[in-house]
Amino acid sequence: MFADAHVHLDRLKPKELELMLRLSQEANVEMLISVGIDLESSARAVSLAQSESRIWAAVGVHPWYARPLDQQAYHQLKKLATHPKVLFIGEVGLDLNRAPETLDVQITLLRQEIRLATEMGLPLNLHCRQAHAKLREVATEEGFTSLTGLIHGFDGDLAAMERCLELGLFVSFGRTLLNTGSEAEALVRRIPLDRLLLDTDSSVRSWRQNQNHPGRIAEIAQRVADLRGTSLAEIEQATYSNLCLLAERRKGPDH
Repeated sequence: MFADAHVHLDRLKPKELELMLRLSQEANVEMLISVGIDLESSARAVSLAQSESRIWAAVGVHPWYARPLDQQAYHQLKKLATHPKVLFIGEVGLDLNRAPETLDVQITLLRQEIRLATEMGLPLNLHCRQAHAKLREVATEEGFTSLTGLIHGFDGDLAAMERCLELGLFVSFGRTLLNTGSEAEALVRRIPLDRLLLDTDSSVRSWRQNQNHPGRIAEIAQRVADLRGTSLAEIEQATYSNLCLLAERRKGPDH
């Protein structure tokens, strides 16, 4: 069985969602994490997870839409996070590539979401672009010597990956691996197998542009197997087991 650690399914039209889920099932993808980017999409992700056994949810506010959570918004997010099918706080993080001018606000928001994750006993589903050193700094300042969670669609260098591993994060690679010659190829060869995850970052936009869907996890996994000189079955088993292990770290608000 395969697992997709990071998808955006909540804005698909019903027929699009039906087709995407069928394609993923045909590819033996049995676990999908549908990730929110704001309060509204997080609520839709929870609803979707409640209606489909193979889908689980992450709730959070993406750094592209960063603004500090007021008391009402914090409690809304916390209430969503109590749902038993919510496994992560996400999509959260920092982005110095697309929105560098909002870094201070992103950091304030990330601190709030790290604290919520701690309060709820949930791991993080992280987005990080050109901000790995700052992410580590914020995590350390928040008292994390071992930050539980994953960083999706990893596109950093070896030093950045080592920072993530030192923080206790799982590292997820995506569709960039399908482009021969990507920098991620060398990283995939070096990452410990027990910290490796895969994701497609499927969304309504990527589906309509190039038919990207969770079923393509099998293609990414085959590419990883080729790069590591191992079998597809080994990558399939490891990445599925790794996501299950991370998901099991959900402790609930009374941990």
